[in-house]
Amino acid sequence: MSLRAEAAGTTGWTGSPGLFTRLLLSGVLADLLVLLLVLYCTRVLTPVLSAPDFIDLEVAAHLQATSESNRFNQLFWLGATLLGILAILPSWRRCLALATERHACLLALVGLALVSAAWAVEPGISIRRSLQQAMVVFCVLAASLGIASTARCHRLLHLGLAIALLGNLAALLALPSAFDWRGDFRGIYDDKNGLGAIAIIAVLVGGTIHAELSRVGRFLNLAYLAGWMLALVLAGSKTSIGLLVLVPCVYLVLQRMARSTRLSIGLHLAAWAIVVMALLGFVTHGMGIPPGRLAAMVMPDPTFTDRDVIWQFVLEQLDGHWLLGYGYQSFWNIGPGSPNLAADLPFIHLLNQAHNGYLDVILFIGLPGLALMMGSFLQAFAALPALRHEQPALYRLCCWLIIFALMHNLMESSLLRGYVPVWIFLLFAFVIAGRSAAETRASAD
Repeated sequence: MSLRAEAAGTTGWTGSPGLFTRLLLSGVLADLLVLLLVLYCTRVLTPVLSAPDFIDLEVAAHLQATSESNRFNQLFWLGATLLGILAILPSWRRCLALATERHACLLALVGLALVSAAWAVEPGISIRRSLQQAMVVFCVLAASLGIASTARCHRLLHLGLAIALLGNLAALLALPSAFDWRGDFRGIYDDKNGLGAIAIIAVLVGGTIHAELSRVGRFLNLAYLAGWMLALVLAGSKTSIGLLVLVPCVYLVLQRMARSTRLSIGLHLAAWAIVVMALLGFVTHGMGIPPGRLAAMVMPDPTFTDRDVIWQFVLEQLDGHWLLGYGYQSFWNIGPGSPNLAADLPFIHLLNQAHNGYLDVILFIGLPGLALMMGSFLQAFAALPALRHEQPALYRLCCWLIIFALMHNLMESSLLRGYVPVWIFLLFAFVIAGRSAAETRASAD
């Protein structure tokens, strides 16, 4: 039984409901929240109309601009949280039970982020950012659990990304600053890598919903996919283009292995990670081959476009901070006291991430935080087998988004990061997988 199907029986309202009650029971508020979250994280509501020039950017101005609060962001998330409360009001007990059962690690992760303000470098900034992150997670939970069905959530994610495509195409035709200071297309987003990540997500969502659409819908979806592919090519983000090819390939290999062994793809993915880490450890420590030399053997650019020096700096800064980190979002962009200002290389002073999501989680909340983050992935993978035959489109959607997030965070940082699109859509994948699995189990019982 779906959450919305039993809502009328759990609200306590009887007789002819009024307009407000009908609105709550209809799930329209959850529909609106899903759409607003997509439009917000894809910058449709807050388009970046001028591209920053990082050559002439002053460190002092950058620190001030990135450490200060944004009034629109605060008002949006307060409004979205209120909308989320109303969206789950008819079935809040069931939503709460499902959230605590299926997403215990995710909720503990948010709790740890909030508590980390106690030891943060800048407690005021840390508590503000962690509260916003708690709102982000709550809003995705409320939208995904309060909506009439997970299939409807899939369609609304697709609709939101179609609107985002129109915004980026409009920028391509009418906004000269849609190209950044290097001449790469960034659309209405901050930079080409941000646009590239959105484009991949959009293609994955469109690809998984295609078979569920009508004939006219499929034709329109082909135009949608072509438009996002054009944006991706114009952006020229090598990481994004590579991931667009790798994600489906990894999924297909994992699927074939899962069918032959009758084990979930999550177990196979975990086994791959352990084997790869063991091999890297043996080669670098057992055989004495430095990581840089090893990368040069297999990569055309062993520096990963200068990411190696960022990772080296971060590892040095983690000395003595492995257990608790620096406090949530209290390492980058916190003003003159930002630890990244200790770097010898000036370009690191302007960064807001380690270009590796796993390192950033450790920077923020230590190894316990990384363990909870991995636990959230494991809980999602544990829920996925229930969707495989009952809801194949949602199964592919959740698998592809989770695999993409895991791979994306090797070179970029999006885990537990505000309203970054990769993180928002990963949260949707987590909650859709958990809800669908719970409903499938309930219907079987």
